[in-house]
Order: sequence, then C-alpha cells, then structure tokens
Amino acid sequence: KFDKGSGGAYSFSGGLHGVGVSVTNALSRRMEVTSYRDGQVARIGFAGGDVAEPLSVRASNGSAEGDRRQGTTVRAWPDSKYFEAAALPQGELVHLLRSKAVLMPGVTVQLVDEKKKDTQTWQYKGGLRDYLEQTLPADAVIPVFEGEGYAGKDADTFAEGEGAQWAVAFTEDGAPVRESYVNLIPTSAGGTHDSGLREGLFQAVKSFIDLHA
Repeated sequence: KFDKGSGGAYSFSGGLHGVGVSVTNALSRRMEVTSYRDGQVARIGFAGGDVAEPLSVRASNGSAEGDRRQGTTVRAWPDSKYFEAAALPQGELVHLLRSKAVLMPGVTVQLVDEKKKDTQTWQYKGGLRDYLEQTLPADAVIPVFEGEGYAGKDADTFAEGEGAQWAVAFTEDGAPVRESYVNLIPTSAGGTHDSGLREGLFQAVKSFIDLHA
C-alpha cells in the first residue's frame, strides 16, 4: 500500500503512518464508510470502535450516474468523552479544506455546515497563483513569480516525480503571507523545503541587487 517506488496511488500519500481512519474510528461513537467503484457500492459501519454493520456489497441503483460514481464517503460522529469541546475549530477546518483546493487545481472542495445551513465552496483553477493573489494584503509590485521542478526517471538522488512547486509575490504593505505543504499536509512549523526556498530566494534577490547596484 505504501510502496513509494511503484508509481501507484500512494506514491505521494498525504498521510504519515496509515492510521488516520483507525484513530478516527477509535475516537468516534459512530463511523460509516461507503465506497463507490465499478458500478458497486460497499458499506460498513462501526460503533465505539467495533463493527456494528458488517461489510455489504451491492450493485449501484442502475442509473448511469450511479454506475459512473467513484470515490469513498466517510462519516464520523466524534465521541465527546475524548475531546475538551464538542465543537470543531471551524477556522482550522476551513483553512485545511481550502488548502486542498489550492494544491489540487481544478478540484472543487465543499464544506457544508448543516446546523448553520451554510455552504462554502473553493476551486482554484490557477492553483497557487490564484490563492496567493487572493490572500495578499496588498497589490503585488511585480507579477507573481511561480515555478516548479520535478525529478525525472533518470534522477540519481530523487524518486521520479519528487519535486516542488512555488509561487512568490512582493508587496509594499501588509504582513508576510507564508505557507508551505508536503504531500497536501500543511507544515506550519516549516522545514527544509521552506527554509531552502527562502534561502534560495534571498540569495537570488541579493545577487540581482549586487549586479545592478
């Protein structure tokens, strides 16, 4: 499942240890998982961490839409005895979901608050550039600079497909906006990918100034 070298779906897994759904189940009073694939629907339910509804597989409803549907839905009801507060930190959830839309250009991400009857939808066809331009506290003094670099199959020190994408803008006013991610996961504490980009950017700007001073 987590073989990074086979070029499969988990070549760039967003998780770290493969325990996400297990922990979610353990901390939930109820969890339901429904998967749609190849015209079939598989479903299983849990309560208190144990199987409450055995796995069942059936054909879809027979409609063209049902036959084409692909994907998995996970519904979880957190167990309040494991948490200090029952309310989810919506600000953090919004930021996390919005970042998924940024990092997967063209994908639509939606947050539905059934209590408040409020729906938020994000889609960034331009990816990082669109997000950065919307987030900047002031107009950029020069066009947004963006780039990317990925290892090919002949790379010696990196696996094929490993690399990075970035977008940089300069403004005269406002607080700095800096965000970094690894495999769709926010890295709020930074890391070598973050510090490396900042150092490279600093050296490039310094060299430009020295050359034209």
